[in-house]
Amino acid sequence: MKSICHRFDKTGSTVQRKVGSGRPKLARSAHNIAKVQELISSQEDQLGTSKSTRQIAREVGICEGSLRQIAKKDLHLSSFIRRLVQVINEATRLKRLTRSEKLSRRLTVQDIKQVFFTDEKIFYLSPPINSQNNRVWSAGKKRDISAKRLLVQRAKFSKHVMVSAGVSYAGKGRLHFVDENVKINAEYYTTDLLPKLIEDCESLLPQYIFQQDGAPAHTARQIQEWLSLNCPDFINKDKWLPNSPDPNPLISTSGVPCCISTKNTIQNPRPKKN
Repeated sequence: MKSICHRFDKTGSTVQRKVGSGRPKLARSAHNIAKVQELISSQEDQLGTSKSTRQIAREVGICEGSLRQIAKKDLHLSSFIRRLVQVINEATRLKRLTRSEKLSRRLTVQDIKQVFFTDEKIFYLSPPINSQNNRVWSAGKKRDISAKRLLVQRAKFSKHVMVSAGVSYAGKGRLHFVDENVKINAEYYTTDLLPKLIEDCESLLPQYIFQQDGAPAHTARQIQEWLSLNCPDFINKDKWLPNSPDPNPLISTSGVPCCISTKNTIQNPRPKKN
C-alpha cells in the first residue's frame, strides 16, 4: 500500500508502466501531425479555401476523432463557429463604411436614445423540422417500416405572416400585422403602416428620430416626402447603411425581431376576421 501511495505522489498514477508500453499512436504520428498542421495553416490567408474537418481527415487518411485530437492536443488549436453573412461587393462595402462614419458623427449617445428603429419580418407558421431529433424507432429494418412514417410533408408555399414593429431606448412599439396576400409597396406602407409607427414614436418619445432600412417601399420618393412632412427628424435613404441589419437593435443575431416579447409592449392584438 505504501508503494502505491508513493507511486501516485511521484507520478500522479497508480499504474506502473514501462516507457513505450501501451497502445501505439498510429493516427497521431509525427507525419500525420505535420500534414494536418500544413492543411489547417495553409487556409489562414486564403479566404474561401477552408476545408471541413471531414475533408481534412479524408485527405490525411485518418478518422475525424483522431484529427480533432491532433488539433487540440498536439497543435493546441481551438475551433470556432463560422457566422453566416451576406455577400456584398466592394462598392457596397465602401458605402457602408462612409455612411457609418457619417452617422457616428451625427448621432451622439443622447441622439441614439431618441432613435425609433423599425423593420418588417416574415414568420412562417409551419415549424421547422430537425431531422436529428425527429426520428422513427422500430424493431425491424428500415425497409419494413411504412413509407408514411419515414416521410415528412412540406408545403411548397408555406403559410406565413408579416409583422411590422419598432423599438427604442424608451420602450417597444406595437406589433402591426400586415394583411394576407398584401405586398408592401409605397402606397400600402404610407397609408397602413407609417401612421401607426409614427403613433408609436409619439407615445414613447417626445422627440424622436425615425429609422428604416433600404427596402424599396422605404426608399420611394413618396415615403421620403411623407416623412419630411410628418416627422421631426428621420434618417433618409441616403444616410442609412445598405445591406446592414446588424446596426438595427430591433433584429437579434438569429434574425428574429427582439420586440416579439409582449412584456412592456403597447398592446395591439391582431383583429379577428368576420
